[in-house]
Amino acid sequence: MTIRSLYHFCQDENGQDLVEYSLILTFVALACLTVYGSLEPATNAIWVKANTEVVTANTFASGS
Repeated sequence: MTIRSLYHFCQDENGQDLVEYSLILTFVALACLTVYGSLEPATNAIWVKANTEVVTANTFASGS
């Protein structure tokens, strides 16, 4: 590689946007995982409550 081709290689910005968008997407994904991790106990409690209600309704409807 000559000095001129190395200079042009360093000045080339093709693909830079892809790297920036990939980094942004990574940060958003990490933020979503963090939020999900903190909300997981609350959502789990909602699903347990809903399951209990469905089982109760099913037991009542079947007459057992």
